[in-house]
Amino acid sequence: MKRALRRSEYISNENMTHYDYNVKIILLGDYGVGKSTLMNYLGKQKEGSVRCCCARSNRNGYVEIEVNRNDKCILARLTDTGGQERYRSLTSSYYRGAHGCILMYDVTREETFHNMQNWSADLETYGPVQHVSSIMVGNKCMSPEREVTRQRGDKHAEHLELPYTEIDVAKNYNVIRLFEKLIDNIMEVASRKNSLALEIKPLSLRKDSKESLAPENSCCSC
Repeated sequence: MKRALRRSEYISNENMTHYDYNVKIILLGDYGVGKSTLMNYLGKQKEGSVRCCCARSNRNGYVEIEVNRNDKCILARLTDTGGQERYRSLTSSYYRGAHGCILMYDVTREETFHNMQNWSADLETYGPVQHVSSIMVGNKCMSPEREVTRQRGDKHAEHLELPYTEIDVAKNYNVIRLFEKLIDNIMEVASRKNSLALEIKPLSLRKDSKESLAPENSCCSC
C-alpha cells in the first residue's frame, strides 16, 4: 500500500520547481552546542531574505528555508543529527548529498571546541568534500562565561582551512547573516563546478542546463 505523504512532504514536492536551486545543509557538532536551537530559530522566521517554508518546522529532523540571494530563490533543507552525535552513531547516509555544512561548537564549553577536529575529519571521510561548502561556527559568543576566545576560534578554523564566524542564537545575533554567508559560499562553488551547478537545480531545469554547461576542465588558452 502506498504510504500517505505527510503535510511537510507535500510542501517539499509541490514547491520544488518554484526555486532556482535546491540545496542540502547538514549540522555537525557535539550534543548540546545549539544545533537544534538554531533549527528552531530558523523555523520561526516567516519574513525577510531567509524564511522558513515548512508546514511543521523541525518535526522531522529538518527545516526547509527559502533564501533570496542575488535575484535567485534557493530552497535549503537544513538537517539535524537528532541526538545521534552523543553516541558517535552518524552514518554515511547523513552526509550523503550535502552541499553545505555548519560545524558548530559552544564557546562556553572548551571540549566542544577541541572536538571540531574530529567532526571535520568525519566530514572529510563521509561527505562529498569536493562539493561541500563548510563553515565553522562558535555559538553563545555573547555569553560572559565563554572559555574560547575569538582569536582561538579564528586560528583553529584557519588550521582546518574553514571560514569562521560566531553567533548567539539565544540573543538573535548574526544567525541570518551566517545562513546567507553559507548559501553565498555554496553558490560560489557552484559557479566554478558545473557538476554541482547542475546537481542543485530542480529536475525540471536540469535538461536545459545540461546543454548549456561547458565542460568543467575547460580553461583559457592564453
